Amino acid sequence: MTFFDVGQGLSVLVEVEGSLILYDTGPAFGDGYSAARQVVLPAIRRKGYDFIDLLVISHGDNDHAGGLADIGETLPIGRLVEGDACTGAWRWGRAAFRLLSAWQLKGNDNSCLLEISLGETRLLLTGDIGTRAEYQLLDDLLPYVTVMSAPHHGSDTSSSPALLNHTWPQLVVASTGYRNRFQHPSELVKQRYLNRHILFLDTAEEGAIRVGFQQDGSYRVKRARDSQPALWRRRRAADDAL
Repeated sequence: MTFFDVGQGLSVLVEVEGSLILYDTGPAFGDGYSAARQVVLPAIRRKGYDFIDLLVISHGDNDHAGGLADIGETLPIGRLVEGDACTGAWRWGRAAFRLLSAWQLKGNDNSCLLEISLGETRLLLTGDIGTRAEYQLLDDLLPYVTVMSAPHHGSDTSSSPALLNHTWPQLVVASTGYRNRFQHPSELVKQRYLNRHILFLDTAEEGAIRVGFQQDGSYRVKRARDSQPALWRRRRAADDAL
């Protein structure tokens, strides 16, 4: 499972049972920048894949769906899920998949969630849902999660105590832009995770975050910051100069 460093946005790659799942594509901007072209697609090519089995677009905001056209023009996609198509459950080999949404709500709260289960491992990708959607989805969500994306990049309108007490993830990753104008993740929300002894990581601080899983449900985290420390030293020096 790889949380790409796409700035203020989200794109997560999951490799399971020989299949490739992409959840969101990161942003694209009018100046020609596309996280899909610059980050996501090169990473997929380096892994040797030439096909995406499942692409889920949580919702239509640019920071989540901006690279959809770039992905579709470059790689064949077995199944594309977006909008009202967010429904259903199925299995690929030993892995179980489920799509969930608070369909009666609008905007961010109507994000499509993807739940993946394999043995003792549970993954939950949450788009930009807020507290209202979290409460509506509680009865449908698994009561235990190994790794979860922080809803809405860790904003203070999400990650309710009810959600955390129900799922109690071991690891939560917030995908945010460095010094973003929204001030995500919220310090209040971050502390909410830490108070529950949940490991909380942020792509703005760590770069891309890769999580590898063992059959017994344990996992190992690799952070770009650890493999390319010079980039973070230069950034700290630039901050100190401001």
